[in-house]
Amino acid sequence: MNILLCISILVVTLDQLSKTIVANNMQVGESIVLIKNLFSLTYVRNEGAAWGILANHRWIFLVLTAIAIIAIPIITYKLRDFGYFFGTSMALIWGGAIGNMIDRLFYGSVVDFIEATFIDFPVFNIADSCVVVGGIMLFIYLVFINKTLFKSEKKPETVSEEDEEKSTTSEVEAVSAQEGAAPVIENGDSDDKND
Repeated sequence: MNILLCISILVVTLDQLSKTIVANNMQVGESIVLIKNLFSLTYVRNEGAAWGILANHRWIFLVLTAIAIIAIPIITYKLRDFGYFFGTSMALIWGGAIGNMIDRLFYGSVVDFIEATFIDFPVFNIADSCVVVGGIMLFIYLVFINKTLFKSEKKPETVSEEDEEKSTTSEVEAVSAQEGAAPVIENGDSDDKND
């Protein structure tokens, strides 16, 4: 658990540090090309989700993120036997959620600055990246590594009374044969009766 906590703290630290550097050295809307036609450093303030969805509903993100921040450590602790791959995915999601929650609480919007210019994709940040990577890891774990979550329990087959009676008779005959005795006849007269 200590390693997972360290991962989350590292995510929050890198996220907040990178946002502070961008906010202190760039103007909102300013863009710097890092790799032509691939990546740019573009400073935007996002009050909603990706593409500015639900921009005027900040409280929704605060409530949902607060629930996630409380629930993730509890789930991770309860499922600690799932191993470090699962734990790391949860730690990345938790750290990312905290990173963006800090922005929403103290600044009213999230600082985004990583722009993938080769596709039509919203500008994002380190916290967003960690949430996405953690989510992908969690999906891989639940679908390909630990499939127990999606397995349905098979009901044991019921044995009919007739099959049970046949099984018992066979067992009695087998024991009788081993002891050198004649097989048991359920409905018949004994040949040993005296006239």
